[in-house]
Amino acid sequence: MRSLKLLLALFLVTCFKTVAGAQDTTQMAKIYFVRSTGYEGSLLVFHCFVDSTLMCVLNNDQYSTHFVMPGDHQLNVTAHSKSLSNQNKALSISVAAGQSYYIKIFPVKGYDNKVKIMSVAETTIRPVLAKCELKTNCIQ
Repeated sequence: MRSLKLLLALFLVTCFKTVAGAQDTTQMAKIYFVRSTGYEGSLLVFHCFVDSTLMCVLNNDQYSTHFVMPGDHQLNVTAHSKSLSNQNKALSISVAAGQSYYIKIFPVKGYDNKVKIMSVAETTIRPVLAKCELKTNCIQ
């Protein structure tokens, strides 16, 4: 009987924590990093950063989603480096709670660590997302 009570208590705590976590994301903005390339740059691994923090490592035809606090953020993507020590040009965006933002990553030409990224509209990126795979285990 005691183990049953413990199991029930653990179940309730887990359920409450899941519901509380879902409520927290409604107060945040969602950023999509979308990497869809053809032949050029397809073997490169791209490292995606939000405010100088590595968020995801993307391969060809993958995308990732990340929740961030509302406000101003600096977004970067590198092709050959897991750090931002080379002063890549950042994309500055201001995000609002409950909104989604789509960041398109363009292929690299030559051996250049600076990757071009651009914020695009949802209607523009939806066909690309349909062809890409969601990467949920981002840091590996």
